[in-house]
Amino acid sequence: MKQFFICILIATVFCLLSGCERKTVFVTTEETRMDTEVSHETEHPATEEQLLACYVCGAVLHPGVYYVSEGAIKQDAIALAGGFAGDAAESYLNLAEPVAASEKIYVPTEDELSVGMTGAGAQGQDTVSDGLVHINRATKEELMTLPGIGDRKASAIISYRESIGGYQSTEQIMEVDGIKQGTYDAIKDMIAID
Repeated sequence: MKQFFICILIATVFCLLSGCERKTVFVTTEETRMDTEVSHETEHPATEEQLLACYVCGAVLHPGVYYVSEGAIKQDAIALAGGFAGDAAESYLNLAEPVAASEKIYVPTEDELSVGMTGAGAQGQDTVSDGLVHINRATKEELMTLPGIGDRKASAIISYRESIGGYQSTEQIMEVDGIKQGTYDAIKDMIAID
């Protein structure tokens, strides 16, 4: 088994040094931290263990969709994306937090934080200017900056918001299909209503 991992490591190093276009990344959640091969593609790779797709973007060296093992933490996902860029606000995210399926992990720059922008592509919009995502006016992309909120849940939040004419409290977001107490607990300090 050890020889297998050494062969994979040698092949990966050779591929990286020869400039291959296909990216190969490694991630594990085992105590021994032995590496297993995972491909960086748009289709879900076929493996024995369940992998979670996450989109790592913002101030990282290689933004993209990566697959991590269940139980992987945000630090693992950022490492797969090449690590932090030079201007990254490295302490903004809780790197020990588990990665959720279909999560968008956005790393802001120090400049973005200094002007109060915390969402991906905030572009000066006031829906996140105070450091909170205002769920009554946030775009789908801004909602997707919240932990555990992917494309489908962000769309559901907006659809429900439009159907009821706006949220009256942050707790009301749990009425959206797919958002339970655990998700709410993870985002409650990051959201606000107008």
